[in-house]
Parts: sequence; C-alpha cells; structure tokens
Amino acid sequence: MNPIAKLIAGGPGRKSRLHSESGQLMPLKELRHLPRVALEFSRSRIFGVRPPVPWWPVAVIPIIEDFLAAKPRDVIEFGSGSSTVWLAKRALTVNSVEDNETWTEATRKRLREYSLSNATVRHAEDKNYYDLGWASGRSFDLAIVDGSWRWRCIESVIPLMKKDSLIYLDNSDADKDRRHYTSPGMSREAQKLLVGYSNAHHSSKIESIHSLISGELHSGEGMLLWIGS
Repeated sequence: MNPIAKLIAGGPGRKSRLHSESGQLMPLKELRHLPRVALEFSRSRIFGVRPPVPWWPVAVIPIIEDFLAAKPRDVIEFGSGSSTVWLAKRALTVNSVEDNETWTEATRKRLREYSLSNATVRHAEDKNYYDLGWASGRSFDLAIVDGSWRWRCIESVIPLMKKDSLIYLDNSDADKDRRHYTSPGMSREAQKLLVGYSNAHHSSKIESIHSLISGELHSGEGMLLWIGS
C-alpha cells in the first residue's frame, strides 16, 4: 500500500479512514470524537503512551461502562491489553485469556502497577485458547471477544453467559478468523453465531456500533449481543 493511499485509508481494506473494513461510511455524528481520538493517536505514536481506555470504537465504551456500573459483574475477555486494566477497575472479576506470552506478561505487569487483584490473565494457545474447562461451574455477565479463534470463543462462552448478559465482538466489520478456518467457504463465523443466537432467542438482540476507534485514527465497528432473561 503506497504512503498516500495509506494516509487516506488508514490501512488495507478501507476506502477511507471514515469507512469500516466492510465498506460502510461512519455516521458523521461520530466525528465529534475526532479531537480526542487524534490526541490519543498522537500520544501513542509519538510518546508511546497508550490510551487509558480500550481500543474499541469510542461509542462502544460508554455502553459497556454503563453496563458494568449497573451492578457487580463477572467478565471474561479473549485478548488482553488496555481493556483488561480498564475492565478490572469497573468489574467484580476479570478473567482474560491471551495467546501472546509477551503480551500476557505485559498485561499482568500493568495490573500489578495499578494494584488490581481482581483480574487474572491466562496464557493459552491454539485449542487451549478457547477451551473453557477452567471455568467449569462459573458464569459471566460480560464477554469481550477481541483476540484469536473468535468464533470458537463465542461457541465456548455462550453456554456460560448469565441471563441479562452481554457479549461484545470487536472488529465486527472484519473477518479476524480467516487464518483459523478449517473448511472452504467459512467466513464471518463469529458474526453468524451472534446473529443466529439473537434470531433463535426473541428476548435477545443485536446492536452494531460504528465509530472512531480509540487509539487509532480511523473508524471501526463492534457488535453487541444482548442476551435476555
């Protein structure tokens, strides 16, 4: 990708920085977040200072923050990082799974720096990443799916979700599982699972959020599955 095209699009697969990877134009009202996102982006790239919030679409963050504020919540997270610390400050417990050993240790270090003892980061790779045998007998209010094997993680975690719970799939405008697919014709399996669950359970609903991404200078989408009672 040539430098001019990258400057305009923000990365491969985008028409512009205001388009998602699926080609959708971001609602223009979301431009109100541009000053904040541009500042966070600059601080990250120039000074190496990561934003103190998850690298999700900005409009997703208050939705999840309000959900966590309603009552004590147990959280499971696939893919650790800034979000792990942010969640631990707001949730009762956070159980994060990470397949990058270096990133696992970096996140554990950040949790210790903030004296957050209610969060754990498990290092697991390949099939062990989405094997939730360790969570037998447990249940969760919120699941964040933002790492590897996303459709497998959703398959594993749905039976462990409580009533009136929430699953958040980050980067839902992209297909992050391509390298893990085992059969021809597989695509967007994580998104299909969430939509399929919503269609089969009338008390549940799907919500897609398209906004600028905190920590990046382009837009993106996230998908929320609200699981009913």
